[in-house]
Amino acid sequence: PAPEPTARGSRLTIGLVVPQLDYYFPRVVAGARAAAARAGVRLVIRTTAYDPDEDRHQCRRLAEAGVDGLVVTPTLDGPGVGELLGWLDRLRTPVLLADRRPPEISPFKSLEWVVSDHASGAATAVWHLHAQGHRRIGLLSIAGTTTSRALGHGWHDALRTLGIDPDEQVVGHSDGFDRPGRAERLASTLDEIRRTGTTALLLHSDPFALTFAQYCQDHGVRVPDDLAIVAYDDEVAELGDPPLTAVRPPTYDVGRLAVETMVARLTEGDRRPTHRLLLDPTLTVRASSVRPRR
Repeated sequence: PAPEPTARGSRLTIGLVVPQLDYYFPRVVAGARAAAARAGVRLVIRTTAYDPDEDRHQCRRLAEAGVDGLVVTPTLDGPGVGELLGWLDRLRTPVLLADRRPPEISPFKSLEWVVSDHASGAATAVWHLHAQGHRRIGLLSIAGTTTSRALGHGWHDALRTLGIDPDEQVVGHSDGFDRPGRAERLASTLDEIRRTGTTALLLHSDPFALTFAQYCQDHGVRVPDDLAIVAYDDEVAELGDPPLTAVRPPTYDVGRLAVETMVARLTEGDRRPTHRLLLDPTLTVRASSVRPRR
């Protein structure tokens, strides 16, 4: 059931549940804190380490503690996604998903969300690389994540729109680039890029893009002359040599609008419809994707 409007002047408390605080999510938290401060709302944060059971546990603890609303970034990978979302949808405490939404059209009627349109971000990267003359545009992303699935959809659809066959492109995973045995993983990926004549890559996320760009240059592949690279996240991409072109999801605004939307829900009650907001990422062009003029 929809919450009753909160009396003006009473202080709201919103619980914020995120997977981690050391990458990507600090900007989400910063946006949420700024919005909470402007609205005079108390914000209580908990982390879950990408554990669906911990998502449920921390949301339950906050609901039992009496928070007025929950802003949650749940783990939507693996089995049990529908069950978790159904449970969140049935909570008496209003729930808004931050940077997450159900993977398909869903029966959930009370859940709201504010998300980055990662598919659009991937498409933007493809269009940029195509405009630079590239027709072999690969995708390397972190395996099995909500973001990587959206990136794959956007990359695939953009290539189709441009008349390029996605099945002829390099598609792989980037998350082996920071583990023991990474040299073999990097070498095999570079071999595949050379074998297929790939001239451009969208690479998620920044740390893996930086690692791969460094490996390429150490092994005679010039960036961007031989291989253009666009990173996804834009947390540290500009620190590369060369600085990496990157797509930046609007993470600060996700946090800001998540809290603002929850406050509106709590104060307006039945007077407002369910809100589900989609925010477009931005592309910052740097040296890694644009060949220098001769």
